[in-house]
Amino acid sequence: MKHGARHAAFLTTALLCACGSGSTPDASGADTALVCHSDAECDDGRFCDGEERCVDGECVLGALVLCEDGVACTTDRCDEARRGCVHEAPDGDGDGHMPVDCGGDDCDDADANRFPGNVEECDAGGHDEDCDPTTFGFRDADGDGYPDQTCCNTAPDGSELCGDDCDDGLPAAHPSEAEVCDGLDSDCDGLIDEGVTATFTRDADADGHGAVGGETRDGCFAPEGFADSADDCDDGEARAHPGAVEVCDRVTPPVDEDCDGVANPPSLCNCDSGDTQPCSLPGVCAAGTQTCVDGAWGDCSIRGSAEVCNGLDDDCDAVIDEGLTVSCFIDSDGDGFAAAGTPSEARCPNPARAFVGGCPRGTTDRAPLGAANLDCDDADAGRVPGASEVCDGVDSDCDGAVDEGAALRCFVDADSDGYGVGSGGDVCPATGTHDCPAGLTANDPSALGLDCDDGDASRSPGSAERCDGADDDCDGMVDEGVKVDCFVDADADGFAAAGASATARCPASPSVPCAANETARAPVNAVSRDCDDGDPTASPSVIEACDGVDNDCDGMIDEGLTVMRYLDADADGFGAGLLVPTCPGEPGFAGRRWRRPRAHRLRR
Repeated sequence: MKHGARHAAFLTTALLCACGSGSTPDASGADTALVCHSDAECDDGRFCDGEERCVDGECVLGALVLCEDGVACTTDRCDEARRGCVHEAPDGDGDGHMPVDCGGDDCDDADANRFPGNVEECDAGGHDEDCDPTTFGFRDADGDGYPDQTCCNTAPDGSELCGDDCDDGLPAAHPSEAEVCDGLDSDCDGLIDEGVTATFTRDADADGHGAVGGETRDGCFAPEGFADSADDCDDGEARAHPGAVEVCDRVTPPVDEDCDGVANPPSLCNCDSGDTQPCSLPGVCAAGTQTCVDGAWGDCSIRGSAEVCNGLDDDCDAVIDEGLTVSCFIDSDGDGFAAAGTPSEARCPNPARAFVGGCPRGTTDRAPLGAANLDCDDADAGRVPGASEVCDGVDSDCDGAVDEGAALRCFVDADSDGYGVGSGGDVCPATGTHDCPAGLTANDPSALGLDCDDGDASRSPGSAERCDGADDDCDGMVDEGVKVDCFVDADADGFAAAGASATARCPASPSVPCAANETARAPVNAVSRDCDDGDPTASPSVIEACDGVDNDCDGMIDEGLTVMRYLDADADGFGAGLLVPTCPGEPGFAGRRWRRPRAHRLRR
């Protein structure tokens, strides 16, 4: 600084001090130290939070940068790196589809698993994955060509659209199937065995004929003690029923064996003594003869024995094996269960096979009524009600569900980083494990986050963001938190000037994050701003030197280094005029002031 300039600065400083400009009164009238002298001292280096200004010695915050453009179909935000507004079209759920009200085709921009083209899933909750209310996902576990009725979707009017297979574990149950008597709704009309049941009547004497007007029951098979006819004229006498052979009884009252209303007709009871005829009784008795005694036919020479289950009429009552057979159903795979609609056959019981009611091999006494007794595959003994479900793509326990409890919900994970994509599906575990097979993961993207790049294992919701121009942590942002704001530093002294522009960069190294002639130090206040970005010797880190320059950028020049001396224009060691601040050793100034010799002083 030249002497005249230094002297002028000194005078200015003196005036400011005299006027009190270095302080401002507060509300009480007391002076408080100024916080700032210029806008540059208030600038925090951030764009989006508004411009900071120095007003009456205090830093005042400006208004936030508002980017709202009034357009409903854009998302507006302030980008600090770009130092400006960014307008983006919205995709609220990140599924790659714009909302309908913005010209897109996404019917629900808050649900990432709902957009056109997505695979519709079978679910009873009515979730519409593909934005098409007419689709509800197709699941056909029993392969009968009809979708499971638990696959549903909700139409725009609120009604529910569902599949029409009422039992997706039974191929013989679907809307076009004829109703059969099996305790199930075979034709899926909501009714069970309608129009196909039979009426059975109480058969007290077990002759295969129910009593006229007796107790009845409806069902698919005759219950124990019931018969499929109601024509027995005497349900307490096993020898009497339609179809039995009338005989001439020597009992009182006589028995009307054939239920024709006439007991002991004359044609059978009037004869000449001593005559003989073939026995009129059925079964084994038919081989005997009868002899006429006193005008009536006597007993058959062959007497019937107690009925045994042998396919013969042992007691000669025209009924074979009555009350002794068991109802058996075909059981092709020998697992103790019959398929739906299997008819029964009367068989003599085998004591050695008591575990199936004595039914012979290849049959079972378990009636195929109701889901708990139906064999869903009578060619596979491993598939029966109550079996343990195994993951094999079939309904092992015949409950209508496939692989339930045995399959895993797995999601595509092509890069095997543990993060999946898509809506997932039921998959059998890898052999010998309880884990999803290779290329799949059990981690649900809806809980852990969607993998934004399933071809790169280093990019997933669990990855740390790297400065590489990619969204490594799959949060929809690129290089967030890892880029460094680098400010222009023209003199490369590590400090940027107030208002210096910044560029967001990936650090070259932890120790040298910015390029040459840049600094990562933001010029936010007096201790971090360069007061002269063209002079590397002037910055807040430089020690002040007495040279007429603000070396340490504190707003003061040569503070604490100057001495007060007089101007010594003739360099004779004596100065004149006012004391002025000078640097030690600076020529043209003297520490002593010239005084007139005492002898030359004027006298009064």
